[in-house]
Amino acid sequence: MLARLILRLLAAALCLSLTTLHVVASTLSAPPSPVLPSATVLAANVKPLPAQNETVAPSYRAQAVEPDNTWTPQDSDLRILEVRVDSYTFDDVIGAYQYKDVILVPLAELSSILDIAVEVGVDSASGFVIKEENTFHLDTTRHEVIIKGKPYSYEEDLVKLLDNDIYIEASLMADWYEMKFDIDLYASRVWVRSDLPLPFLARIEREKRIAKSLSAMKQSSEQYPRHHESYKNYSIPFINQTLSVNQRYSDAGDDTVVLSTTHATADLFQHESSWYLTMND
Repeated sequence: MLARLILRLLAAALCLSLTTLHVVASTLSAPPSPVLPSATVLAANVKPLPAQNETVAPSYRAQAVEPDNTWTPQDSDLRILEVRVDSYTFDDVIGAYQYKDVILVPLAELSSILDIAVEVGVDSASGFVIKEENTFHLDTTRHEVIIKGKPYSYEEDLVKLLDNDIYIEASLMADWYEMKFDIDLYASRVWVRSDLPLPFLARIEREKRIAKSLSAMKQSSEQYPRHHESYKNYSIPFINQTLSVNQRYSDAGDDTVVLSTTHATADLFQHESSWYLTMND
């Protein structure tokens, strides 16, 4: 009887040990691996980079407001701008047009002020910019400009034919002329900057060098000697006399007409004097 009780106690203890061992093994099992985000979602937030040697051209539309093809110039759109280059201010001004953030400047007017050898016709322009190798040809009918022999196209609404001139968007014209136009609408002024000296600046520099050379050689800048004409208090007058006699015969009677013109000139009180006398009888 006692032996049977001991066997039951040992069996119960063995079952309890196995249960505890199972619980411990479950607790020590490896945790579930985390779920990574989908590769498709990650790729959606990644933008492709340009290749190492690839050049991304800037977009003009990203720099300016979309022009309006239906725009027609009004008096309120006109902007009178003073032209400045370095420390020089021109007496002439240009008339520019503005709509939205787009400013159109006249090609012929500005080229004339800056001494740029570009001739403007009805719908085209040709010449060169500063140097003869910088050739320039604009054809508005084909919406094409040829610079240094290379053709380029442009958007039609950036070049307009207005007031017997060709008006071009300021930034576009600056790129074609390889210059920079800084337009201040509040001051009504446009600053023109160029890496190459403009023709009128080169002419001023030449004139300065010539004047400096003449000064070094002690030569007078006057090309002709001064001449003093000595007037007298009085002189014998020079007289030019014209006399004509006309005789007319008719049934009503004869008629005689005498015409006389006298012109005299002489020195009088250190001045030149002239007299005219006309007689009609």
